Amino acid sequence: MISRRLFCVGGVAALGHVSLAAPAPDGYALVAGVDRERVLRAAKLYVKEKAQTITSFPSAKSPGGVHDFFSQADYFWPDPKNPDGPYRERDGQSNPDNFLGHRKAMIALSVQMPALTAAWLLTKDRRYGERAAEHLRAWFVDPATRMNPNLEFAQGVTRGVTGRSYGIIDTLHLVEVARAATFLRGKFLSEGENAGLTDWFRSYLEWMMTSEKGMKERDAANNHATCWALQAAEFARLAGEEDTRDDLRVRYKTVILPKQMAADGSFPLELKRTKPYSYSIFNLDVMAGLCQSLSRAGDDLFRFTLSDGRGICKGAAFLFPFLEDKTRWPFAKDVELGATGPEILTPSVRAAVIAELLRLRPLYPILDMHESALLEFLNPPQSPADCIFARTTHTVSADLKTVITPCQFGGEPDCSQCGCVASMGLAAVGHHKVVGGLTAGRLFKISEAVGRNVKNLSDPQRKKRATIQ
Repeated sequence: MISRRLFCVGGVAALGHVSLAAPAPDGYALVAGVDRERVLRAAKLYVKEKAQTITSFPSAKSPGGVHDFFSQADYFWPDPKNPDGPYRERDGQSNPDNFLGHRKAMIALSVQMPALTAAWLLTKDRRYGERAAEHLRAWFVDPATRMNPNLEFAQGVTRGVTGRSYGIIDTLHLVEVARAATFLRGKFLSEGENAGLTDWFRSYLEWMMTSEKGMKERDAANNHATCWALQAAEFARLAGEEDTRDDLRVRYKTVILPKQMAADGSFPLELKRTKPYSYSIFNLDVMAGLCQSLSRAGDDLFRFTLSDGRGICKGAAFLFPFLEDKTRWPFAKDVELGATGPEILTPSVRAAVIAELLRLRPLYPILDMHESALLEFLNPPQSPADCIFARTTHTVSADLKTVITPCQFGGEPDCSQCGCVASMGLAAVGHHKVVGGLTAGRLFKISEAVGRNVKNLSDPQRKKRATIQ
């Protein structure tokens, strides 16, 4: 199994003809060949985008300055029992009101800069390399726009702590950036700029290793420790801190792997989360990245196992059957995507959205937003059984095999918070009166029942005949 993160890293390594210890070189050549079209297509878009750092997205919620990265704890919400007190945790349910500006800026950096670097290596078109270097200067060198090398204010809690150790996972996106940056040094960065870039990552690594938040994250017992280690490994590589990388190899073998993986290859602490499937995959993905980063001649971490056989391959063997067929997953299902996705509408957000759409409707008639459709958002379906969209569509995952039920959100969606445009549009059609008091929705139910009975009648294996409901 290889993630998008390792896929991109592998492509850059192949293009630069760099020999990394773990996978065979042919794998890198394959990635470079297969991914060429996608890389160039993306780079042609990104080369037009100017670098934007966190200084372009200030937040009044931040307790820090304009150069301090700021984010809010994902799963924390207002406490109904104490509205004026600190937010309380609801694991697995992201708060849509959180400030995301700095995260989005860093994600954009992590996507654009490596793609531009790969495009330069593929084509030798200096436009791509120059734009990629511009991102590095803006984020890590230029005093006017650079980010401070710490995460003191990451994943804070409203009316609670201003930052938490868990926030260090936010800079996981910089792994790709640090990896790609090594191909630009000496070619697009001056000696002073290169020194500034190296100093930034060395300073951030020092903060990760010595600050209270950094040490707490290092000592976590779950995916947070894995993410800390992968970041430390790649930042140390960029900064030339080989002693640190040696320490991390020992830590993987003696702390991370034995502390996190069970005898069967599972990650027990990830299985306890409200999204056990997703977190198990995520932790294996990052751990594979760590093995990729730290493996070297004579010390292949992909082949390393503890005395009882635990190792990265054991973890992959445990998850593979469930990646192949998610329906075989024997543990708790992940909490519904609908509760954490962009289409969630809390009561207050729902009212605001409807009011704004009704205001915009007469101003932009070309949008053809029928008022009846907009008002459907006031009364979402009570359950998937009441949703025409859920009952008339079949959703499958990216493997084109796994069926996601009861609708695209999966799990047990909270339909009272549904903001699905397709659902509301079909609901509006369903409430349309066709003849007299007969609605299109009622006709649909009758048609559905008739079709179900006809199918039952034509199936010789069925002895019972369904009745129209």
